[in-house]
Amino acid sequence: MAYNTWKGDAAVGDVVNQDDIDTLIDWENDYISLKTDGTARLTVSGSNIGFGTTSPSALTHLYKAATTSPQTVEMMRLQVADEGVDMNIGSGPGIDFYVGETGGSNYGGTVAVVREEASDADSDAAMVFHTATDDQTPETDREKMRITSTGKVGIGTTSPTSLLTVAGSISGSSTIENVGAVTFGSTLNVTGAVSGAAGTFTTLGGTSLALQSGGITAAGNIAGAGALSGSGTLEMVGPTRLGSTLNVSGAVTMAGNLVGTAISGSGTLQMVGGTTIGQSLHVSGALGNIASIGLGTTAVHATAVRQLSIADGTQPQFATANQISIGSKQSTGLTSDGSTLTLQTECLAQNTALDAVGTLSHRITIWLNGTEYYLYLDPV
Repeated sequence: MAYNTWKGDAAVGDVVNQDDIDTLIDWENDYISLKTDGTARLTVSGSNIGFGTTSPSALTHLYKAATTSPQTVEMMRLQVADEGVDMNIGSGPGIDFYVGETGGSNYGGTVAVVREEASDADSDAAMVFHTATDDQTPETDREKMRITSTGKVGIGTTSPTSLLTVAGSISGSSTIENVGAVTFGSTLNVTGAVSGAAGTFTTLGGTSLALQSGGITAAGNIAGAGALSGSGTLEMVGPTRLGSTLNVSGAVTMAGNLVGTAISGSGTLQMVGGTTIGQSLHVSGALGNIASIGLGTTAVHATAVRQLSIADGTQPQFATANQISIGSKQSTGLTSDGSTLTLQTECLAQNTALDAVGTLSHRITIWLNGTEYYLYLDPV
C-alpha cells in the first residue's frame, strides 16, 4: 500500500492512501482527523479526543446523530469474551474510577456488569456499583448497590428479594409517599412525616411501627400484627376502627370517633366531649380501686369494689321520654347534710295516704324530680 504526502491549497499536509483517497489523515489548523469514506472518525484537538466530531469539548467526546429508533444508542462497548475460560459469578466488564490524592490518585469505585450464574449457558447479568474508603483497592466486597437481571434493586445486599431491598436503615428529610401497600419486616423509625394514599401500612408479626418525633398520615389503613408505638402524638382526624385490643400506656387524643371491640390501658381513658357506647360497657379495672366507675370524679375510694361513684351534679329540668336520670346532690333536709341520690323520672310522686304503717325509725332523703323527700326505712 502506497501513501502520498504533499502540501498545497487543496489538502495541506494531508497523508492520503493512494489506493483509497477517501481514507486519509487530515491536518487542519486546529486539529488532526482520521477520515474514512471522507468523513472524520477520530479527531485530536488540543488535549481532547473526539469520536464522530471534529470539535471535542472533553478529554474524550463521543458523538452520534440521533435517529427515530426507540432503541438505546450504543456509544461504547465493553466486551469480555469466552475464549475457552468460563467466567465466574461476579466477573464482568467494568469501569474503575480513581480520585485525586496527595502525589497522585487512589481507587474510588467501580461500575460494572457481572455474571449472576456460573453456568456457561446462562448469561444473566447484574449491574453493580462499588465504592471505596481511603486506600482501599478494587475488590468484590466493595459492592454497595446492584440491579439484578430481573430488575430488583438491592442496597447493602447482593440478593434483593423485592423490587427494592435495603439492608440497613432508611432515612429522609422529606416525605415518603406510597401509593400501594408497604410491608416492613422489622422496625420503621420515622423522624418526619409519612403519608400514604389508599394503601395500608402493615407490619409483620412480632415487629413494630415506631414513631420518634413525627407522625403517620394515611388516607388508607394502618394495620399491624405487632405493636404500634411512638414517643409523639397518635392523632386520628376521622373515625378509627380497631379489630382487636388497643393497649395504651400513655395518652391518646382523637378529634374523631374511636371504634373498637376492646380498649384497655394502664393510664387514664379521658373523654373531653360526649362519649357514646353502642353496647354494654364492661369495666374490669378502675382508676384507683377494683373494677369501679367514677362519674365526674377520680377520687373513687380505695376500698370500693365494683361500685359506681357519682360526683354532685345538676338535675335536668325535665325528664327525657322513656328515660330516668340518676345522680348525686347535696341534701338540705337532714341535720347532717351530704350527697344523696337524685332521680328524674317521667312518673310523678303520688300524694296518697299510707295504710297501716308501723313505726319507722330511720330516714334518708332523696331528690325526686327537683323536690327533696324523706325516705323512711324499716331496719331488717
